[in-house]
Amino acid sequence: MIDMKEMAKQLRLPEGENSKIVTEFMSKGNRTLYDFTLDQFTFFSSAEVLEIGPANGFFVQKLFERNNSLSYTGLDLSHDMITEANELNSELVTNGNARFVYGDVVSLPFRDESFDIIFTVNTLYFWSDPKVGMAELKRVLRPNGKLVIAIRSKETMVNMPFTEYGFQLYTKIDLQNLFSENGFNDATISSKMEDITLPSGVSVNIESFCALGEKR
Repeated sequence: MIDMKEMAKQLRLPEGENSKIVTEFMSKGNRTLYDFTLDQFTFFSSAEVLEIGPANGFFVQKLFERNNSLSYTGLDLSHDMITEANELNSELVTNGNARFVYGDVVSLPFRDESFDIIFTVNTLYFWSDPKVGMAELKRVLRPNGKLVIAIRSKETMVNMPFTEYGFQLYTKIDLQNLFSENGFNDATISSKMEDITLPSGVSVNIESFCALGEKR
């Protein structure tokens, strides 16, 4: 069992031996939220899709089950996760349907207007500069492109002990303002309650938000 400070570190940047414990937790704990996130989109044929922070790419297959003609890019800060994601999704990578690249949301290594859809699940807490991150996402989105940010609510996360180590937490209003103040139409925010089991074995009821905004 890892301590809460190490848990927070690994959730931010999964690397090394302890990353396996955390990615297993994320693979289980994020399953419902990932599906909830994908429900916010209509994935049209040949859409260019960017995910910020896919970790080991465990859920990428779910995306292609909805539309197998997509072009997917996953951007992550962890070299270890990129290696695992390439292995886990080797067929999609080999076929040219998916790629995994190293990078940071505040300095995206992509040309302007490269993507139709961008989404991210449980990464916003760790952005070093959310305003710059939103500006970068807007830059690489095509006109009328869609952005979904999925997070756990501040009211939920504040009760989890690992969040005292470097997490920036958000209320529904905070999330709404993040979109409206940074070049997106007012976000439509959907919420969902679910039970998850923490690595400690404790089951908790949590609230999640999915915010969908359009580039303006």
